[in-house]
Amino acid sequence: MSQAKADEARAILRAINELMNASRWNEAHGLIEPGRMAALAAGDRELAATFRLTNAEIFEEQGEWRAAEVELSSAIFEGAGTEAEAIAWSRRGMMAMGRSEYGKAATSLLSAARTFGALGINEGEAHSTQAAAECHMRLGEYDQALSFLKRSSDRWHDAGDAKQALYTSALYADCLTELGRLDTARGVLENLMTAAKSLGDAQLIGLVGESARKFVARSQLSR
Repeated sequence: MSQAKADEARAILRAINELMNASRWNEAHGLIEPGRMAALAAGDRELAATFRLTNAEIFEEQGEWRAAEVELSSAIFEGAGTEAEAIAWSRRGMMAMGRSEYGKAATSLLSAARTFGALGINEGEAHSTQAAAECHMRLGEYDQALSFLKRSSDRWHDAGDAKQALYTSALYADCLTELGRLDTARGVLENLMTAAKSLGDAQLIGLVGESARKFVARSQLSR
């Protein structure tokens, strides 16, 4: 690896970020290719892919969604096996989710989760797996969502984020409710409310309260 070229690429990336912070999108875009070429000359594929990710962000800010998606696809190829690949898959998934293309989104998000997992990045795997589960919930595929939520919760714990694992458990309770597994859902909700009150987390208390309302509505229908 050429250290001089790597330093040049990182300097260009810093300049691009400064231009983006000032909303000078065209000037930032003009530096992408020189920076990417410097990264490739340095033999740093992940850094080169980071320029693709940055260019995708520039296109997104300007509403050029198709161009952004092309850049994300290039980042997946260029940064194969690196965190940049995982981030690109994740962003593709979130873009598709925003367009309500839930099947496509879930596929990309699970690719992100696998890549994050292979790299040992628990937080990234947890977030991507949870988002994929939410896509399956939107599609009414609650059984499939349950397995992903369980995996996501495990990874949140591995990442040392027990609080986020509780948020995931609220979605887990929603799936159980939708599947009519009301006794199990009740137990999960009771444990969640106890934990939320113990933490004093108003947002989590509100989320569990909303899940409880769904549970009550479903219970009444089942009578």
